[in-house]
Formats: sequence, structure tokens, C-alpha cells
Amino acid sequence: MASYLVGAPTGDATPELITRLLTPIKLHEIAFHESQQQDWGRFIGIARDNVVEKREKILLLCAVARY
Repeated sequence: MASYLVGAPTGDATPELITRLLTPIKLHEIAFHESQQQDWGRFIGIARDNVVEKREKILLLCAVARY
């Protein structure tokens, strides 16, 4: 499972992989709570921040799993 998540022999998760795994969930959650008149720049910024935070947690879990 960990090798599937990391996506690279070095153990580093690629931003593209993390985005594919996590963005649809977060974008749906944000879209559900934001009005249709939302600021799309803010919307994308929030989604990007969530992906980066989740990526760091996954990398930490994968590093721990290797030991």
C-alpha cells in the first residue's frame, strides 16, 4: 500500500499523485459549503493548501512505515 501511495522509487510522493488522490474530495467539500458567487482564486488556494497538508502527512506515514 505504501509503495502505491509514494509513487516513486525514492519514496517521495508526487504532487500529481496526491492531487489525484485528494483533490476531488476536498473540492467537493469546499464547493458544498461555498456559494456560487465564490472567489475562484480563494477556492483553488484552499484546495491547494489542503493537498499540501495531506501530502506532508502521507509522506510522514510512509517514512514511519519504512522503519
